[in-house]
Amino acid sequence: MSEIVTLAIETPIEPASPPEEWHRIAEDTIVTRDGAGLPKSLFRDDAWDVEAYGNSDGGHNVHFRDHAPSTARVSIVEISKRQWKQVMYFLMHEAVDEMPAPSTIRNQMAILRSFVYFAAERDMTLYEAVTNVRPVLEFAAEKGNELKAQRLHAILVHIHRLGPTATGLQVQLKRLQEPMLAAFGGRQGGVQYPVIPTRVYQHFLATCERELAMVEAAASSLEEQLRLAYAGAQLRPSAELSSAAEYFGYHRLDSLLLSSVLTEVYTLCQVLILAFTGMRATEASHLPYHCLSIAREQGVEHYVIEGVTTKLSGGREKRARWVTSHLAVRAVKLAQRISGVAHSTYSSRRYQDSTDGSHLLFCRFGLVSEYKSNRGASGIGDYIDNLRQRAFPLITQEDVAELKRIDPHRAWEAEAEFAVGSRWPFTRHQLRRTLALYAHRSGLVTLPSLKRQLQHITAEMSLYYARGSAFAKSFLDLDKKHFAQDWDDAQGLSEYLAYAAQVLFSDERLFGGHAAWVQSNSVKSSPVSVFSREKTIAMFNKGELAYKETVLGGCASVEPCKSSPLNWLPLECLEKNCKSLVIVPSKLARVVKSQERRVETLESVAGDSVEYRMEKQALDSLVAAQQKATCQEPQ
Repeated sequence: MSEIVTLAIETPIEPASPPEEWHRIAEDTIVTRDGAGLPKSLFRDDAWDVEAYGNSDGGHNVHFRDHAPSTARVSIVEISKRQWKQVMYFLMHEAVDEMPAPSTIRNQMAILRSFVYFAAERDMTLYEAVTNVRPVLEFAAEKGNELKAQRLHAILVHIHRLGPTATGLQVQLKRLQEPMLAAFGGRQGGVQYPVIPTRVYQHFLATCERELAMVEAAASSLEEQLRLAYAGAQLRPSAELSSAAEYFGYHRLDSLLLSSVLTEVYTLCQVLILAFTGMRATEASHLPYHCLSIAREQGVEHYVIEGVTTKLSGGREKRARWVTSHLAVRAVKLAQRISGVAHSTYSSRRYQDSTDGSHLLFCRFGLVSEYKSNRGASGIGDYIDNLRQRAFPLITQEDVAELKRIDPHRAWEAEAEFAVGSRWPFTRHQLRRTLALYAHRSGLVTLPSLKRQLQHITAEMSLYYARGSAFAKSFLDLDKKHFAQDWDDAQGLSEYLAYAAQVLFSDERLFGGHAAWVQSNSVKSSPVSVFSREKTIAMFNKGELAYKETVLGGCASVEPCKSSPLNWLPLECLEKNCKSLVIVPSKLARVVKSQERRVETLESVAGDSVEYRMEKQALDSLVAAQQKATCQEPQ
C-alpha cells in the first residue's frame, strides 16, 4: 500500500468543520504527478491531471462534477464529491500496484458519477448508499445497467479488500455479492456481444475490402491534398479522390470536409485491423506508427502487428503482439501514409521507426483540432455508424436462425435491434468474438467467399496461437486477456457448431465409423450423449472430442492423423472405415466426379504412366466407398 504524500504549504487551510469519521485523505495530498515526477494535482482540486500516466483521448483532466441533480441538498453534493474523490484515490493509489491508465480512471469515474447521482436523487451520500445496500441493488437492477453493475461491483470489491480502517467505508460485500452477480451474470450468456452471422460478416468484409481498394487508388492524391491543406492552399483532388469522397457522401472538398474524409478512411483502416487481429478498439487507437513486421519463411509471408495492451496491471500499458492477415497489412500501410504526412509536417523527430507511442498510427492529423503525435484520432467512434450503413445488410430470418444456433439461450426475437428487416447493429466489440469463433479449421464457415477471406488468418492463428507454440509461450502466457485466449476458448464451441450442423443434424444420411457410432440407438437414447449441447461442448473443451472438416466430410479424431500428409484424399481412412471418419454422400459424389475428370485427362495423355495408375486406384477406392454407401441406404 502506497504512502500518502502531502505538500508543504506556507499558509495552512483550516477545515470549515472537524473532519468526519470517514475522512482518510488530507486536502493537500498529492494525487497525480507530471512526467518528471513533480506534483500536478492535489486531492482538494476538482480536476485531476492524469496526462502523465498514458495516452488518453479524453483530455488531460478528470473532473469531479455533474454528480447530483439540481434539487439535491448542498450538503449531499459536497459530502458525496469528497467521498467520490476519496474512493478514486484508493482506486488509483491503494488498490493496485501501479497508477491505472487514464482510460481505466475515466471508466471508474463514470461509474461512480452515475452511482453518486443515483444516491443523491434519494437524498443519500455515496457512503450512505453503499452501507445501506438497498440503493446498490436497486441501481444494479435498473434496465440497461448490467455493465454498470458489473463495473461497480469490481470497484466495491477493491474497496472491501482495503478494509474499513483504510477507507472509512464498510462495504457489505457478503450481502451484495450474490444479487449483484445475478444482476449482471446473465450478461455473459445473454447480453454479451453477439457473433456476427456468416452472411452478414462476409458482406461486411467484402465491402471493407472494396472500399480499401478504392481509397488505395486515391491515396497519392489524398496525401497531396493534406499537404495543401496544411499549407493553406486550395485543394486539387484527383478524379479518384473526388469519386471516393462522393462515395463517402462528401460532394466537394475543402479543409473541413477533407478532415471528414480522412476520418472515414481512418475508421475503415482501424475496423479492418480489428477484424483481422481481434485486438480491442483502444489497442488499435494507440498502435505506434511503426507497428508492422513481416517475416518470410519457406516462401510464406507472416504478418505481426506490435502495440500495447492496457488490460494488464490496472490498465498500465504492456507490449503486445497479434498475428494478422494481408488485408489488415494493407490497412496499416494506408493509415501510415495519412499519419506520415501529419508527422512529417509537424514533428521534427524520426517517426518512421517510432514504436514507443510518441508517434501513433492513428494520430490527430491537425485539420480541425490541434495535431497530436501521441494522441489517438478523435471522431472515429462517431463515424462507425456511417460504416454500418454502408457495410452491413438488413437482417434476414436466416441470420436470426444462425444466431439461435450459436446462442440458443438468448431470446433474439425479444431484442428489437435484431428484428428481421433491421440493419445489423454493428459495434467494434463484436469483431473480437466473431473472429475468435470463425478463425478455426472446424468447418463452421461454409460460405466459400468467407472461407477465402478468412483462409490466411485461420492458418496463421492455428500456427501461432495453438497451445504449445513458441509464440504462445513467449507472448501469450503473460497476457491472459490477449485475443489468443479468446481464440483458444472459442475452439470448442466452433468445433461443436460445425459438428452439430454437419454430423448431428445433417440432412443427409452419413457414413463412416464415427457417423455409425453417432447414429446408433445407444448414443441417441443416452441423456449424456453427443446430442446434448452442453455435454458435447464440454467434451470438445476437454479434448475428449474433436472435429475437422475434410473433403469427404469430417474427422472426429482427437489424435494426430497417421495418414500420409502427401495424400490430400484420406483414402487409407476410407478403405479401413476409420472409427473417426465421417462421410457426407454429397461431398463424396463431388470428389468422385472431380477424380473421374482427372483420370480421364491422364488416360488420354499418359495412360501408361505411374501417375495415371495411382489416380485410377484412388478413383476405384472412392467409387467402391460410394457403392458401399449406396447399398446401406434404407430401401
